[in-house]
Amino acid sequence: MTPTLSILSVLAVVTLGLAMMTALAPRQTVRFFFRPLLTILYRKEVIGLENFPLTGGAVVVSNHQSWIDGILLLWMLPRNIRFVVDGENFSSGPFKWIGSAFDTIFMASNPKSIGRALVTAREALRAGQVVGIFPEGALSRTGHLQAFRPGLGKIVKGTDAVLVPVYLHGMWGSVFSYSGGKFFFKIPWPLRRKLTLYIDPPVPATLPTDRLRSQVLVLSARAASEQRDQFPILPSEIIRVWRKTGGKLKAADSSGTEVSGRQMLIRTLALRRMLRREVFAIDDSTVGILLPPSVAGVVVNVAMALDRRVTANLNYTVTSQVLNECIALAKIRTVLSSAKFLEKVSFDLNARVILLEDLKDKVSRSDKLVAAVQAVLLPAILLDRILGLHRIAPDDLLTLIFTSGSTGVPKGVMLTHANISHNVEVVRQAVRLNGEDVVIGVLPFFHSFGYTVTLWGVMALGPAGIYHYNPLEARQIGKLSERYGGTVLLGTPTFLRGYLKKIEPEQFAKLSVVVVGAEKMPPDLFEAFEKRFGIRPVEGYGTTELSPLVSVNCPPARSVVRHQIDRLEGSVGRPLPGVAAKIVSPDQL
Repeated sequence: MTPTLSILSVLAVVTLGLAMMTALAPRQTVRFFFRPLLTILYRKEVIGLENFPLTGGAVVVSNHQSWIDGILLLWMLPRNIRFVVDGENFSSGPFKWIGSAFDTIFMASNPKSIGRALVTAREALRAGQVVGIFPEGALSRTGHLQAFRPGLGKIVKGTDAVLVPVYLHGMWGSVFSYSGGKFFFKIPWPLRRKLTLYIDPPVPATLPTDRLRSQVLVLSARAASEQRDQFPILPSEIIRVWRKTGGKLKAADSSGTEVSGRQMLIRTLALRRMLRREVFAIDDSTVGILLPPSVAGVVVNVAMALDRRVTANLNYTVTSQVLNECIALAKIRTVLSSAKFLEKVSFDLNARVILLEDLKDKVSRSDKLVAAVQAVLLPAILLDRILGLHRIAPDDLLTLIFTSGSTGVPKGVMLTHANISHNVEVVRQAVRLNGEDVVIGVLPFFHSFGYTVTLWGVMALGPAGIYHYNPLEARQIGKLSERYGGTVLLGTPTFLRGYLKKIEPEQFAKLSVVVVGAEKMPPDLFEAFEKRFGIRPVEGYGTTELSPLVSVNCPPARSVVRHQIDRLEGSVGRPLPGVAAKIVSPDQL
């Protein structure tokens, strides 16, 4: 037999064998091909596998963020799962064959088909099989856990089946999810994504749907907490974002300062280098900052983060006594401020006050040269190593934010890198900030919302930040918005009332997102603001002790969904991804 004939014979035998496997054992055939492929593409971890019943009827109740969630659950769990799915998604040959291989229950949108699917699922449970459902009814377009649709009770009626709440973490952001407002056509990153499946103990089939959803929501919050090492380290992220911004405007303020992304990085690195040499001792771990929302305020905060020091932005609306209580509590020895700003306020502080104006001459040529080389020429990963950013852990402290002290001694809330990074990531998902946005930053950095969103969110997500020190100076804010084309405004209802009176509609002509918090939004203010500026505000909620963002309504201009509710006027919105909320009575507190 010739070599060519031998090769052809082997190929024929292999082809025949595969054909027989496909015909006689389709499920094993699919697993044979998919297991190694999924192992190459993903790193899996299953937490709570001991909770998964190995015998008897059970319904797997899962969140739904990607097109391949069903395949992934089949890969990660030890029993076959008969998913109830929309048959229209499995109408073509290969998909229908894969679905049939796992005894998938196909369901069309007409009542007869739905009825047949429910009966089939019920019979499967009575036979001791596992049925899988995605009770949201569709892929999440926002990453939020959507409302659970009715119908589960009809499946389990008359059976002894239990419900198994699970949460699959890690697929949002993949090419199979709707992150970025589209499926498939995006760069797959990271290349080998980590997936974690959380499994809760089985619960009775009689558990109300809202309680069941709450359990899955709690699993999502647990996943966000335990997988917090997957959130980017913000100082490192900012280096990359500012480099990408290049010569494009990144920050400006009402003093006339305008800085590009490249200039921001050079200034911040030079300031960090000089402060290490001229001002701080090694054990100056916590630094006070007394600056308003401004380019200088951003640069100082980021410089301290790049130097791995904890910042405490001090509240300049309180008394010297309250500030000194904060300084003592945080063991602050040095406060960075500005002579120009201190002309407007008067404090007697129990700490060394360093004025930025006095530091200008101490930034040497070598500081500027080294900073320029680091900012422009060095690979970002090497710069991370030089600055020691690779040593930052998710639970390392990033900032202290103090309460006002109106009801007693101020409390210092310790927020970690992971706390703020998670908040920045959910702002990306919920508000969809991008490089084309211009955020009007009027919230002070000593306020948790201002620190999280108008400082770190703006700097890490790509928008330009336009800052003014006083949110009540409506005319100046209107001029800034008109000059720079403000698209996003964050504030309070009180601020909006002032803007209604003193800002002209053309000054907010490009505004597309208005988010308010801190106080209840009066119904008449929604109407008045929309009538004057053509933008309907939305509400959100957060508090410093909750790290700090909790929930937000999706601004209408950023909504990407048609059939999924992403805002409800009069409410503060759904809990953000990775956040769980629970209603309790006073007796349970």
